[in-house]
Amino acid sequence: TPSKIITTRKAMIQNFSMENERPIEYQIEDLPSERKQALSLLKDLWYSEKRKLDYDDLSFLRFLRASPGDVKFNVDTAYQVMLKYTDWSVRLDLPHLTVEKVKKQLESMILAPMGTKTKSGHYILYFKPARFFPGQMNLQDMLLSLIYVIDKMTEREQTAIEGLALVANMDGWGWNNFSFEYAKELLQTLQGRLPCRVRSFMIANPPFWFGAVYRMVTPMMTTAFSQKIVMPHGHEVFQYVDREALPTEMGGTLSLCDTLHQFITYREAIEMPTSQTSNVLSAPL
Repeated sequence: TPSKIITTRKAMIQNFSMENERPIEYQIEDLPSERKQALSLLKDLWYSEKRKLDYDDLSFLRFLRASPGDVKFNVDTAYQVMLKYTDWSVRLDLPHLTVEKVKKQLESMILAPMGTKTKSGHYILYFKPARFFPGQMNLQDMLLSLIYVIDKMTEREQTAIEGLALVANMDGWGWNNFSFEYAKELLQTLQGRLPCRVRSFMIANPPFWFGAVYRMVTPMMTTAFSQKIVMPHGHEVFQYVDREALPTEMGGTLSLCDTLHQFITYREAIEMPTSQTSNVLSAPL
């Protein structure tokens, strides 16, 4: 019914809303003293030399929360990620990356933030690799959309602390969807280029010959990253994620198209100039 559709869509927007997030001042105030010290040390280290980019406290905190290694708030490893990210950020002009710049790529439905969680409680970043064709599509455009989505997902305090879950639906995937450059760029992005913790990586329903591909890309992964990968088939997927958290094309109940539309609409409302925002917010659901 129309009322049910409106209620569902409002709930989907709420899944992406940052309204209930704690201000960064409160997040810092609640840190243990040793983590406050780490934050101060990282800021001092960063500004001890003239840098290409300035960062706010939320960004410094995200780098520390996602610092590589078993122990978080590692100033040294967080600093190394900041160096890599900054060089990359300047080259790709990431400070000016907006939803409008990645909207067309997002609408291809290659990847999407679902606004839902796995059974272990991590927000889901969904992939449909069969929709990407390296020989026909622009790899940088796809990477920019990935960077944008991860950046917005990790603005959440919970995701910055606990990490996110990758879910790759491999239905329909074939050799035309694979290239070494694509695999290399994707894996490097997920391993140390961004202030992001990947807690799990589900590769669902891979073809029977996927083992050959996996062996080729394994050298591109750290041991810790490879240990996060599972490859369930069919109903095994629902051991990790409820149907209500997945798109219909993967046996779930969510419309991927609607989910992406609500994410884009919400981000447009935040990023548009004030004069245009009211039109988006008042648009019918």
